[in-house]
Amino acid sequence: MLSIVATCLLAWHPLASTGNDQGMWFVGDQDPTVLNFDAKTKGLDYSICARISTDGYVILQRLGRRPIDMTIFEETLWFVDYSSSIDLYSIRKSGIDHRTIVKATMQGILETDAVPTELVALREAVVVGCSAKSLQVFSFDGHDWEQLPTLDEPNARLANHDGTLVAVTPHEQGAMIRAFSEGKWQAGILVGLQGTFYDIMTKQDWLLLVSTEGEKAHVLGLQGEKPISIVSFDIPKGSWSLVPSPAGMTAVGVERNGTTSVLDLGWPSGKTNAWISLHQDTSSSLSFFDRFPFVVPATLVLLLFLMMSKRTKIKINSK
Repeated sequence: MLSIVATCLLAWHPLASTGNDQGMWFVGDQDPTVLNFDAKTKGLDYSICARISTDGYVILQRLGRRPIDMTIFEETLWFVDYSSSIDLYSIRKSGIDHRTIVKATMQGILETDAVPTELVALREAVVVGCSAKSLQVFSFDGHDWEQLPTLDEPNARLANHDGTLVAVTPHEQGAMIRAFSEGKWQAGILVGLQGTFYDIMTKQDWLLLVSTEGEKAHVLGLQGEKPISIVSFDIPKGSWSLVPSPAGMTAVGVERNGTTSVLDLGWPSGKTNAWISLHQDTSSSLSFFDRFPFVVPATLVLLLFLMMSKRTKIKINSK
């Protein structure tokens, strides 16, 4: 039952992704219609991916389940998974362009019935939010878990805004913004939005609210409490999200067939470029045998055939 709840939450949840001025990372899907003969990756239909160029990405870690969310904290990627517990993993970045294959490491497990929806880096910890019916927040400092006071509002999204944990919840007039300070959730401010609240992100000292209206997404920036319209763009197919990136901001969309598209948005101009389809770069991230897993068994079969043929020929000649 809990796994069904988690699946339903992912249906409306923004794509698990993160970014900063140094890079952009997201969860990619493998095309389920493509045959996979590699026993090492068979059944691993999802991947932690790093964008390494305008139109290229590499796979850092293959996974059997799609992570709920991810964030970057102290040069380390963190992601949260859920089955019957909240499971935290980290992947330490390696190399300037992240081409080196690395392994995810389990960092913490929290036994709870709450289903995670958020992962945010905050000062000396990572924060997991569970926001289906109310917002439950759990902080992990690398060793211990601590539960923060519950916010009795559904479908919240979390962000680290200048070192303060911020929760944004949908409102019939837009979105309600609350900050966690002095051990409690403070009274919020209401911000009017074009369409329905979808997500929140931060860029420099700006708090950015993402809303959707039909097939359009809108980004509204807050300087203090003053709202400023930044940009609008067409919503991509599949799961999608908006993250900070070296380009300024980047919208990334991933379809279940494995197609990944990105739209770079200038900052703070909001200048929109064309959508770009990303391709997987395997030139450095995988060895020859990893890229062509059938080579080893085919070579062994060929050698065995040649040895058997040679032995048969020797027996015939000896007669």
